[in-house]
This record gives sequence, structure tokens and C-alpha cells, in this order.
Amino acid sequence: MDGGLWVSPHGRVYAVEDGHLDFILDHFDLFGFSDEDEEIFLTLEPYMQEDFMIQHALRKGWARIRFCASDIFISAVRSPRVDRLLSKVAEAILECGYPLTSIAKVQLLEDAGDYLSVPHSYYSASEETLQSLIAASYTPLYSGQSCAIFSMAGGFANADLIMNLKRNVLEFLQKSRHVSASWTFNESVSNEQTTHGWLLNWDSTLTISNKPHKVVFVQNGDLGDLTVLVGTSRLTISRFGRFNSKFVTNFLKALENDK
Repeated sequence: MDGGLWVSPHGRVYAVEDGHLDFILDHFDLFGFSDEDEEIFLTLEPYMQEDFMIQHALRKGWARIRFCASDIFISAVRSPRVDRLLSKVAEAILECGYPLTSIAKVQLLEDAGDYLSVPHSYYSASEETLQSLIAASYTPLYSGQSCAIFSMAGGFANADLIMNLKRNVLEFLQKSRHVSASWTFNESVSNEQTTHGWLLNWDSTLTISNKPHKVVFVQNGDLGDLTVLVGTSRLTISRFGRFNSKFVTNFLKALENDK
């Protein structure tokens, strides 16, 4: 699928067939552009016009979605309400026929006043499943907050909360330790029956500075306990345990020991 979408700050969805810039030019009032904006646009060189209009739309709270073959690209400006906007974006993408497990490359841009700081690298975008975006439940764990693992006893560890853990770890590594990092998860959960009951396994790979670390989330389907395997380290949390700053600290130590 090719083409794309614009999603307004209020969650209204508009299909784009002839390019995001052309859609803006055909619906100038919809985006709230002023006559002054139009005058500035007309004075710019052609190669600068698209960046000017797209960035203006993003700064006004819109989200831009591009479909390129099987890839999904989302651009938006970071704000206190961006999680809610991304949730609406993910719902719109589902309506286009993509499954919940689809991975989108999300670029959250910083508003620097007169311009947006735009990641130039294709790989600078974070990868998120549509399911995790719909959850809109990001909680900064290393600030001392915590979030419960299970929404109900006996269910598999809440995927949305694991995605929340992912975002915390990646943000910490990238902003505090200034290293490149990415974390990819298998699209499906495997299961096996043991003498201790059913085990549900969700495999993932956390890559830090080009070094891959295998991370597996294992839940006992009967008891609900969760074990996180990081290399040879085992981090165990009870059914009613929590991901919190202490868990993140132990998780990072386990990564350091995974040589």
C-alpha cells in the first residue's frame, strides 16, 4: 500500500492520495494557515516549500502518516498530548487494513521555536506496534513511578506495559547514556507445557551500540509469575508485581553483565 493520511489534533482522519503537500494546498483553511503563511510559502524556493508547509502542519498538532510498500512512517511533534494523538493515528491505520502487530516507525520531533528538529536518519525513528500506540500508556518508570504487570490475574503480561518498559529503557539509554539502541519483539507469543504448567514466551532482541542482547519474557500461565531472561540473568516478578525504577536498574545491570 502507498499513500498516506493526515490526522488532525482532534483525531479526525483524512486520506492522502496525491501527496501530503498537495493535500495541504487543497485544504489550506483546514490546517489553519494564515494569509501571511501563504505569502511566505510563495516566496520560498520549490525545494523548501514542502518542508515549510509540512512542519507548519505538524507544529499545529497534526500527525503525518506515510505508507511506503509494507512500511509505515508516522511524524508528529512531541507534546503532553502526543500519546493520545498517536493512539488515534494507530486506530486510523488499523482501519486501512493493517493488523495490530504491525510495526510503525515513529518520529517525534522537537519544536525548537522557529523550526522543528528533525531526525535525519531513517534509523532514528523508534519502532512501535500499533497495539502499543493505541494503549497511549507511557509512564516514565525511572522517575520513581511504576505500573502493574497484569491487568487481570492469569493473563499474559500486559503487552502494552511491556512496550512501556521498552520505551523507558530506550529513552534512558539514548538520553542518559547517549548510545544507539533499538528493541524488536517477535510478532507472536509461543507456549509450551511443562511439569509446572503452561509457559508463555515472548522473545525480543535489544540492540545497544550494535551489540544484540536476547531478552525473553516468560510467564507461568497458571501462577502468573513473570520471569525476564537477559542473557544468563533471571529477573522474576510475582503476579501482582510491578515494573518500577528498581526493576529498570536491575534490568540495566543484567544487560551490562551480558557480555
